[in-house]
Amino acid sequence: MNKTIDFGRSCDNHKDRREKNATIIPSVLGLSEESAVLSANQHGTNRITERKKRGFFSDLIKNLSDPIIKVLIGAMLINILFTLRNVNWIEISGIALTVFIAATVSTISEHSSGAAYEKLFKNIALRSHTVIRDSQKKVICESDIVKYDVLELNAGDIIPCDGYLISGEITCDQSSMTGESHGVHKFPLENTHINEIYFDEHATPQNDSFLCCGSSVISGNGRMICTAVGDKTLYGAIASELQYDKTPSPLKDRLTKLAKTISRLGYIGAAVVAVAYLANSFVISSSFDASAIAIKLCDIHFVAQELLHALTLAVSIVVVAVPEGLPMMITVVLSANMKKMMKQGVLVRRLVGIETAGSLSILYTDKTGTLTCGKMTVIGIDFYGHDNIKRNELKLYPAIKEQIVLGIRYCTEMGGGNITSKAIAAFADKNIHIEKPEAVIPFDSDKKYSASLIKHGNEKYTIIRGAPEVILPFCDKAINERGDVVKTEIPSHDLQKGAIRIVCHAVGNADDFAKLKSGNNPCGMTYVCSYRIKDELRSSANSAVKEAISAGIQVIMLTGDSEVTGASIAVDAGIISNKYAVYPEQCKDNEKLVINAEYLRKLSDESIKELIPQIGVIARSTPSDKSRMVRLSKEIGHVVGMTGDGVNDAPALKLADVGFAMGSGSDAAREAGDIVITDNNFVSITNAILYGRTIFESIRKFILFQLTMNLCAVGISIIAPFVGIESPITISQMLWINIIMDTLGSLAFAGEAPLRSYMRRPPISRSESILSKEMIKRILFCGLYTLGLSLFFLCSPKIASNHLYKGSIYHLTAFFALFVFCGITNAVCARTSRINLFAGLWKNRTFLLIMVPVAAIQLIMIYFGGDIFRTVPLEKSELIFAAALSISVIPADFICKILCSVKRRRNLKHI
Repeated sequence: MNKTIDFGRSCDNHKDRREKNATIIPSVLGLSEESAVLSANQHGTNRITERKKRGFFSDLIKNLSDPIIKVLIGAMLINILFTLRNVNWIEISGIALTVFIAATVSTISEHSSGAAYEKLFKNIALRSHTVIRDSQKKVICESDIVKYDVLELNAGDIIPCDGYLISGEITCDQSSMTGESHGVHKFPLENTHINEIYFDEHATPQNDSFLCCGSSVISGNGRMICTAVGDKTLYGAIASELQYDKTPSPLKDRLTKLAKTISRLGYIGAAVVAVAYLANSFVISSSFDASAIAIKLCDIHFVAQELLHALTLAVSIVVVAVPEGLPMMITVVLSANMKKMMKQGVLVRRLVGIETAGSLSILYTDKTGTLTCGKMTVIGIDFYGHDNIKRNELKLYPAIKEQIVLGIRYCTEMGGGNITSKAIAAFADKNIHIEKPEAVIPFDSDKKYSASLIKHGNEKYTIIRGAPEVILPFCDKAINERGDVVKTEIPSHDLQKGAIRIVCHAVGNADDFAKLKSGNNPCGMTYVCSYRIKDELRSSANSAVKEAISAGIQVIMLTGDSEVTGASIAVDAGIISNKYAVYPEQCKDNEKLVINAEYLRKLSDESIKELIPQIGVIARSTPSDKSRMVRLSKEIGHVVGMTGDGVNDAPALKLADVGFAMGSGSDAAREAGDIVITDNNFVSITNAILYGRTIFESIRKFILFQLTMNLCAVGISIIAPFVGIESPITISQMLWINIIMDTLGSLAFAGEAPLRSYMRRPPISRSESILSKEMIKRILFCGLYTLGLSLFFLCSPKIASNHLYKGSIYHLTAFFALFVFCGITNAVCARTSRINLFAGLWKNRTFLLIMVPVAAIQLIMIYFGGDIFRTVPLEKSELIFAAALSISVIPADFICKILCSVKRRRNLKHI
């Protein structure tokens, strides 16, 4: 049985055993210094456990494991290992530079991924708080607070731990933790005794006495007892969730699949080439004569030479097959679009977050501060004979305004906390001189009103504000627009529903205050007005939500508010219609669910997964609810986005595939997010989605271009030696071609403009390959056509007969021109899936500024390249012939696109 420690006794040999079994009884008198030490040993101090952060070079090594980069490094090492004497150092240097730049840029971008944790707690050691130790006040660092410490709280304080109010009354702002935008009044525990305190270890912020770490004290003062510190607080639970690495992005998953496909094809091609070369060397060249084959096999020097040459050919096939420009292109396209997005109020913290945004299929959005403005606003008032009077109309009714100003002057702490009073003050006059009332009845969530006794002139008056169902029965008179008191029956309000909160304002005499103080209800008070208070929807939220939905994205609102309030905002935002259900069994076709998180907590993961497509709003949600919904959505294949601004949103922001943080939100939310919406405009989220889809399309276009030309290059590398042409392309020529295909190609395709038509397409699923069936058809069709064209040019007797001999310097110069021109025409064709090649071309001026100079430089190389590029000046007719052949790629691509279009239409008819 545990015993209570007697801290007045001296230590003995059994101290350690006694402390291990001791129980500290919490008391309103606080702890002694000795008991504080014991509490720290048993429960820890108010520090968050920090996971060791990786260094820059560790992140760099991690990024070198990118699937495409791994294939490139493998190809590079094989090339060096097996072709020691004839290593193409220019090719190797190009691959190494590409790998280094891509990995370094990604590392710099992602190195701050742990900043959410650091930002959340970097000031914790700097803050101090007053605690009661040995029955005396003592100021200590926030990190030194222990469980069962008693702390003093005053207006403006940030609550440093979880606990309970044990004396005084305060109003808290819990919006960063719960999403509720209004102040919450807190009352002391009722079962508090001088020596012992009894409390629930698992209370939530909704408890009237519970105070959660990270909330702020708006008004009032009191004392609290700490019941949880460090990792065990709600704040600490959020911190621990922020320390884990994000799961691989959909783009990385797709690139992994692409790398496996390309490497597999490269190895198959390499094996075919090696076997074909050896078969030619040993069998075909021996005219299938067994004795001749045997003689060659017995020649060890010949066998070794041929095996090495076959291996060299195989390695060159692997190197040529890999699109080494892809990592560079992805880095360039992400960086280029990041700069464009900054101009539109979107700050990208992690580059891959841009592309991921384009793949979103479900978007979880916070209500407060994301869809709404995040602050309570009086949108209008009602008074005798007039409804919904706006702020700019109030000056027309000076008698009513005078009463409102009088209420603000003496009643700043009434009506549910300072947030309500600030909203009313902003509606009437922000520069009101505040005076102290003679007596106050604080707001009580049970009574639902607050009152003040004031002296104005020579008379004493009662001013009361509160819920209409409470205040209106007290009144039998009203003030009209001229300031006259009119005897009338006060009608009940029909607006205490939805997102609008009604606060009624009435006045009476001193006797009315006395009745209220004694617990009796007054009668005969005078009704002044009713305030319509609402956290208003952002002006652009509705259109932005509708665009997201039209893009095939399911939007779900998560809120700490009630179902009624959440549904009202969701209807205004366009997330749900006026017809919705609150229970799954009530949900009809095309109806959305507005469901309480408490209901979801009782369901299994599998049951929730079945409900996700129907959900529109989740009310009374907590941080763990948000993270759970994001996790389950990812498990069923969704690419998940999460928007938010509070500390409570940070774990879900980190867990989501892409987190959108509001710029005006908490530091933790901004650091946990992949993308920060600096202008707090929901439209910027849809812009980010559009840019993400544009980037994905740009990456696909570049892959289409690279793999088409790689297929042609691999084919030439395989076939050319068998037709007697050992080096159709020299090393210096290949360097120029690589510059066109990799560096310049990535810049050209990175400038593709965002097209609104992308927002009319369904989202790309997480499982969908980056190589679509249509892309594969176009790669095979155009790649094989270009290969056939190249082989025709190299092998056709008619073309070769125009020169001195087959394989002459003139012939190979013309082939170099043909290959580069084919690259340019294939780039033009890959730019768009439309038959009209000029579609959107003028919006990507970078493409023109690159491809036109490439053609010009190619001409310069032909006429002035000399021995460096193995070129000689061509006749005008010879150059035109090569260019005309390369242009024939365009009609071939035209035919391919028509065939693909016909196939698409047939598929649509069968759906």
